[in-house]
Amino acid sequence: TAIPPINVFLNSSRFIDDLPDVVIMGVAEKYILRLPEVSLENKPRRPPWLRRTIEDYLRSNSSLAIMLDRVYKNSMCSRIKGGINRIKGTVLARARSLVTKKIENSEPKMSTKMLFFPGIGSNNDVSPEEISRIVNIIKSYNQVLQKRGIHFIFLPIPSKENIYYELLPSIKKPVFLGQLIQKLLNESIEVVDTQKAFEEARKRNLLLYHVDDTHWNENGVKLAADLIERLLKEDRKEKE
Repeated sequence: TAIPPINVFLNSSRFIDDLPDVVIMGVAEKYILRLPEVSLENKPRRPPWLRRTIEDYLRSNSSLAIMLDRVYKNSMCSRIKGGINRIKGTVLARARSLVTKKIENSEPKMSTKMLFFPGIGSNNDVSPEEISRIVNIIKSYNQVLQKRGIHFIFLPIPSKENIYYELLPSIKKPVFLGQLIQKLLNESIEVVDTQKAFEEARKRNLLLYHVDDTHWNENGVKLAADLIERLLKEDRKEKE
């Protein structure tokens, strides 16, 4: 869920030869403010002949594509391991900013430790002007895809610091994502309300993120998947 390269996607062959019915754009909360702009006149351009030939060949030879993917990932792992060894000192220094705090809930009772990164400094306020800017960018995505007959759904992924804000030293309830979702709904942009759903799940004491990692766990993924499925079913009923 890094920043989606929307302009790359729009100019790829998949948006020329075989248009998808639905595009679900999942974006982690920390990347939303960095979403790139897209031109409303953005038109799909057929990729160069050689690139198109290679893509077609890999589609028809899945075993080769899988092998090349594994080779690439193995080389990336080696680079990452080398990088980690070179920056151990930096990692140890940054580790001081990680925040751990014991979770103690009343009903039902749960006690464990949870890691946050960056911890302090999370859930900062976002100005109304900045929210409006992001709303306009996401609206432009919807408009470009609608012109091509594609159904657009925006899926914001709340940060761990957002949902478990009370475990941070500031104990500051974040409002950015909730405000963004409401403004998108007001603009008739189809959006998955993960903020509300995750907050409700948190109240039920459902652990949504890995305790020692910033990513959501299988509970968080399943919750988001269920929301998407429900949304798609509702859309299908409206069309019938």
